[in-house]
Amino acid sequence: MHMAVSVARREMLCLQNNGQTDVKDDDISILHYSAALSQLADFVNGADAVTGLDTILASIWLMLTYEQKFGDGNGVGLSSHLKGLATIVQSEARQALTLPADANHHIPSSANTMELDSSQRRMHTLSLFSARMLIWISLLDAGAASTGFGGDFNASLHGLLEEHAHICDGCDSRLQTSLFRSFTEVAKYSNPLFCRVWGDDYPIQELMDDISNHDIFLLYGSCFQVRYMASRLDSLRKQVSTAAEKCEDVIELAFQEIAETYVETFLLASKITVETDNSLRVIKNLRFIVPHYHAAILYYVRCADPRRSSPDRRMASLKMIMKLAYQAFKLEGDEAMLRIAWPLFIAILETDDLLHREWLIARLRALGKFGKNYARAAVFVESFVAEEERKGERLDFQAYLTSGGFEQFSI
Repeated sequence: MHMAVSVARREMLCLQNNGQTDVKDDDISILHYSAALSQLADFVNGADAVTGLDTILASIWLMLTYEQKFGDGNGVGLSSHLKGLATIVQSEARQALTLPADANHHIPSSANTMELDSSQRRMHTLSLFSARMLIWISLLDAGAASTGFGGDFNASLHGLLEEHAHICDGCDSRLQTSLFRSFTEVAKYSNPLFCRVWGDDYPIQELMDDISNHDIFLLYGSCFQVRYMASRLDSLRKQVSTAAEKCEDVIELAFQEIAETYVETFLLASKITVETDNSLRVIKNLRFIVPHYHAAILYYVRCADPRRSSPDRRMASLKMIMKLAYQAFKLEGDEAMLRIAWPLFIAILETDDLLHREWLIARLRALGKFGKNYARAAVFVESFVAEEERKGERLDFQAYLTSGGFEQFSI
């Protein structure tokens, strides 16, 4: 509750200041943030016998959201919370953070609703809510890893999933891709969350809507997992490690599996137009999730061995991002762009079309009113593309980001 009030207070101040996120620190917001941090410390130190893991994960997710949108330009708060959460994942791994062995067939009654106390912390059952929070946090962590100051949470989560799937570093690349399938199983496990919490009062229309969108959100999670793996690849290549080539093999196989699993989703995305009924949530979701898939491809191509890339692959992904971004903007404006901030950013880095670049930069710049991270991203990317044009060569955007003079951001 403390973090909900803290985040809401900052959002309210932004609205009162005509969308300006650069408002002065607010005593009420800071007070509630501090209270939440104190409660989190008690949980970590074992002094809190009341608060359950559900509440802790929700609080940390709100802290991460706060730091992402309103934190300092060094990324210290965001990075610290991600590292702290990685420690919690490791310490709880053999207790609450274990899926039931029969997760695909039966959800224990103890996992059906949110925890009311800490009793489940000592049970070998992951609640539906905790599973959902782990997925959401992994997305945010992957985003931070893409700009150089995240990845600890996903590394811990991957370690847990690898242990339960009996995957080792020396395993065959195709076996290593089962890690992505394990992540998807966690996401599937959390699918019944809303209807289980609401019970018989859950509207049938909402349930039908949830079911029709399950697959598209599984794709969303997969996109961020590949994005996280690409951020690891970037680090491995800088170490001139043989592990980089194996990492590339795993990512290529993951892309292949994603393309095969969601072939109809990608076909539908290629066929929709601006006239396609946007009142259907599955269509609206297509317009923001499929661009993340193509952004993952572009980011990977940028991090991988140049011999693995092809102009056709790059251009096809750019084309789909531009097509779906234009449709979403025409139908929903800047709020739709919030959902595809990363695809906009990576498309700016990759496109050679000046008109497309100007349009993309304008869209990203306009998002500054929703959070400091978007404003920081826009400042950086404009400087970066100008530097690439000046030097006439392809540059490493992460190296340029840490070269000095730029505030850190995660989108």
